[in-house]
Amino acid sequence: MAKNRRDRNSWGGFSEKTYEWSSEEEEPVKKAGPVQVLIVKDDHSFELDETALNRILLSEAVRDKEVVAVSVAGAFRKGKSFLMDFMLRYMYNQESVDWV
Repeated sequence: MAKNRRDRNSWGGFSEKTYEWSSEEEEPVKKAGPVQVLIVKDDHSFELDETALNRILLSEAVRDKEVVAVSVAGAFRKGKSFLMDFMLRYMYNQESVDWV
């Protein structure tokens, strides 16, 4: 599990692509992808990365749009990536009857 900003992209995720962006970098990558806005601390508590969240929500591409934040937590190999992938497939294919 990623415990700090340096480990953010160690999750695996919704696709085979790697997204190299965090609040520590100057410019975000211009591709859609997950961004960790909650940091898991060593004492198992969470810390909000306000810088990363502000860069997302205040960017010109997103500023005037509706935004939904989804957080999924749980043990290893319990379906978190499946659930996120399922929701993304539904979101991108709402017009299609055969989206599943």
